[in-house]
Amino acid sequence: MSSSPSEFTLVRVWLPQLREKEIFFTILFANVFLAVSAQISITLPYTPVDLTGQSFAVILVGMILGARWGVISVLCYILLGAMGLPIFSQGAFGWGALTGDTGGYFGGFVLGVFFVGILAERKGSYHWGQCLVSVLGGTTLILGGGVFRLAHLYGWNSALEYGLYPPLPGACVKAILLVLTVRGLWKVSKRKLLENKE
Repeated sequence: MSSSPSEFTLVRVWLPQLREKEIFFTILFANVFLAVSAQISITLPYTPVDLTGQSFAVILVGMILGARWGVISVLCYILLGAMGLPIFSQGAFGWGALTGDTGGYFGGFVLGVFFVGILAERKGSYHWGQCLVSVLGGTTLILGGGVFRLAHLYGWNSALEYGLYPPLPGACVKAILLVLTVRGLWKVSKRKLLENKE
């Protein structure tokens, strides 16, 4: 397996020759983006699940970096938060955040970024249809991880009531924004790609 992202990912358009230094700073930037996005948080009533920018950032990281480096970026983010950096939603940190009621969403982040990254590495992955499938699939895996954890703790009825239905409208809005964002990035990147070939 290549040590750099697939040639079809957005990052390879802008950084065609990724070396170790560029990869390090790319992962670092991804972690900063994830941490900042996590602080965009809306507390929802009657549920421990906040509406945050984390899932938006996770899916975007996968679309840009691909599966391998997207997963590594998300795992680094989770590990840094578990070690004590206040980079989770509302400044949370520590192993307690990973093992609590909403800990399942972190597992969903890993599954979601991998799924999105795999699709991003395929040629044509930024067309409308493929992009929509990727975003919806990644969102489903993230929500599924959270619901599965809540179901393990409280049963399926409570998991759906508190872990799926409240954040679902916000997840739909984020999915729309993600598709528009990725399509916009792809249009800019296509121009860059044409310039590189000249």
